[in-house]
Amino acid sequence: MVHVDEQANQSKRVEALSRGWRTFLQSIAAVAVVAAGQAVVDSGSTDLTQLGMAAGTAALAAALSWLHNVVSPKK
Repeated sequence: MVHVDEQANQSKRVEALSRGWRTFLQSIAAVAVVAAGQAVVDSGSTDLTQLGMAAGTAALAAALSWLHNVVSPKK
């Protein structure tokens, strides 16, 4: 019988979620800065479709980061 260290697995899961959440927040911050810069330069309305695509990309990057850390965590 193989004994699994549940505490270590839980710790890895929490760390992976934390990294994924940080990646998501950093990506959202980058999107906000770029969008604000564009709004200032254009002095007009912001293209919400483009902003939505950028936010979706940030969410996908965060999800992939989380999945990578769950599947192949650092040792």
